[in-house]
Amino acid sequence: MPPFGIRNKKFKPEGIPDIPYEPKGRVQITHDEEQKLRSISDCLNQYLNFIDLQKLSPIKKNKLIRRIYDLYQKLSSHFLTQTIQRAFKYKVTDADQVERIASQLVQMESYDPPFIDDYDENIENRDSYKEGKLTDVADLESYEALLDQKKEEESSG
Repeated sequence: MPPFGIRNKKFKPEGIPDIPYEPKGRVQITHDEEQKLRSISDCLNQYLNFIDLQKLSPIKKNKLIRRIYDLYQKLSSHFLTQTIQRAFKYKVTDADQVERIASQLVQMESYDPPFIDDYDENIENRDSYKEGKLTDVADLESYEALLDQKKEEESSG
């Protein structure tokens, strides 16, 4: 038995070595990630305060904070701030929706068609272009046979 007052901490009898495994059902604390996110910008701090006011389960709250922290590591600060502002505006508390907002913003703003100012009009006359134009067609019959087998198994099963 653990000493009186010990909660959500590992304990063991004296003389027993540490067990390297953790229980799977225990909530992992996200205090460090949350503090890092709060220090980034005022917008993130307000959003995390908003999350605290919601009646989210601890598992859902920790999952959301971890996913936002993952976005922080993947996105630039510009896109992260825009994502959090939009999530805060629409009161989003679902991690998947926050990630969809981020991907939508990246897709909308990051596509700039390439501008080629030194395009050579005679590129189609080059030998390397002509060689690549006449490559062999891939043999896909083995894949078609696999698809036919799968369809037969599904229809008979």
